[in-house]
Amino acid sequence: MFQSKRKTTWTYIIIVFLLICCYVGIYHSHLYFGFNWVMWLSISAMLALLYLGDLWLGDSGRWDKLKSFLFLLLVGGPIGIFVFRMHKSFIENQLAEYGVQAHGVVTKLYIQRNKSSQTPYAIFTYKLNNKVWMQEVINRNSSLQVGDTLMLLCAKTDPEIFKIE
Repeated sequence: MFQSKRKTTWTYIIIVFLLICCYVGIYHSHLYFGFNWVMWLSISAMLALLYLGDLWLGDSGRWDKLKSFLFLLLVGGPIGIFVFRMHKSFIENQLAEYGVQAHGVVTKLYIQRNKSSQTPYAIFTYKLNNKVWMQEVINRNSSLQVGDTLMLLCAKTDPEIFKIE
């Protein structure tokens, strides 16, 4: 009896945690630029799913790892695809409904170096709703230089949602 109640309680806690991860991934991940933030959110959700799978599937010896992998793949895969597509749809809808033109100016360039790669970034500022906003984007092919002007489409309700035109 106690084991069943504990299992149910942890199932609810994990599902609420996964729902929060989905909500943040869909509606707020544009606020936290960077691969690291998305990576940690994804890892947290995967660990929660692994624990949920362990709760539901139990320990069955040598097939345990295969069942955990299949559970993660069959449950986590569709959730990840759903969150990615909903986030993309959310951004597109915000720009379509509330999009306004803005001019940005590149203020700084830098390169982030990792063990085997380097990624160029450009930081730019723009003014919208009487406030100055600062964003960074990957500077593909190093095409942006300090002082360049960018044409932006920004969501008036959430100026951190933008698209370079």
